[in-house]
Amino acid sequence: MRLILFVSILLIACNFLCFSINIDSNFSIVGTIRTKFEYNLDTNASAFVVRNARYQVSGNINPKFDYKAEIDLSDEGKIKMLDAFVNFKPIENLSLTLGQMKVPFSTDNMRSVHNIAFSNRSFISKRVSSSMRDIGGMITYDMKKVAPFKLYLGVYNGYGINTPTRNEFKNIAARIESKPIKDLQLSFCYYDGTINELNVKLFNCGLDWQYEGFVLDGEFALRQSKGDSVNLDTYSYFIYLLKHIPIDNFIFTYITPGVRFDNYEQNYVPVRQNTNRLTAGLTFTLTKIYESHIRIDYENYTFTGLADQLSDKITIEFMARF
Repeated sequence: MRLILFVSILLIACNFLCFSINIDSNFSIVGTIRTKFEYNLDTNASAFVVRNARYQVSGNINPKFDYKAEIDLSDEGKIKMLDAFVNFKPIENLSLTLGQMKVPFSTDNMRSVHNIAFSNRSFISKRVSSSMRDIGGMITYDMKKVAPFKLYLGVYNGYGINTPTRNEFKNIAARIESKPIKDLQLSFCYYDGTINELNVKLFNCGLDWQYEGFVLDGEFALRQSKGDSVNLDTYSYFIYLLKHIPIDNFIFTYITPGVRFDNYEQNYVPVRQNTNRLTAGLTFTLTKIYESHIRIDYENYTFTGLADQLSDKITIEFMARF
């Protein structure tokens, strides 16, 4: 509690100081708080949860040099430093980033918590691409002037957040984004390295299409893990459809119904685990889309082979971004 209080006071003081003396017109502090009530339909158990309490500081030193630092005071009940990097833009459309950041793998995994479409992330984000925040360096190049592609290439320690362990070999990540037509984005990702003493290769492809308030999003991912006594393949995919409907209401600006189906399969001989989840949700937006909202989700699980430790549930989420 002392650490939480200290960090909160420090952020408030920095915010007041920087805005009072106007050192940097681009300096900003942004917060995101997600609170939830979860009710388990199989056991009648329930819980109130503070899922996230994030504060982000970002700004520009000059047009070619910017920074970002983000901390979560309640990431599944733990305090974590998330992003902490400096970004250098030597020429137009080229960025060099050094520090701790999201690894450019899976569009759903790269989204911030206020941008996700449902209360709980997809199986790709939670299981296949978990631990995909690391310390390293990344080059980003936007080819929009010659072709509809954006390229990412990153090199990382491979030990996750806040772990600057020295090693001889680094993990690599590559991502290509393409917008062949307006409102349609395609992505292809690759990751290779060592995680938890296992040799890991990950592959991912995805699409995001938005048209007149409709959002169609889907991804597929494969994770291959090998070690002295482990040979494990993991597959996952999801697809969801949303519709943002503007409403003339003194409280809400949009209402968004949505449905998602995602699958997770793990093959570890002789054990096989296959989990399917159907999510139906309704989001009431108070400001801009994907910002402050009230959300109600229902999740239904089915299993094949080894049963998962998940149960059908209803989630009510309040999210505020400020």
